[in-house]
Amino acid sequence: MSRLEFLLETAQYIVDFARSLAEGPAEPRLVITSALATSALIVLIAIRSYVHERKQRAS
Repeated sequence: MSRLEFLLETAQYIVDFARSLAEGPAEPRLVITSALATSALIVLIAIRSYVHERKQRAS
């Protein structure tokens, strides 16, 4: 499993966890928004890491 696949899978777990929390007593919009923001950051970090790795291999 590549680093990008791992990070994308982790982001999916965060979203799934947020959805399960939203069904509980917590404020659903806050939980979902936080999880989606975290997931977006993870994906952006994964993309940045992948691009950086590709640039290093090319040089």
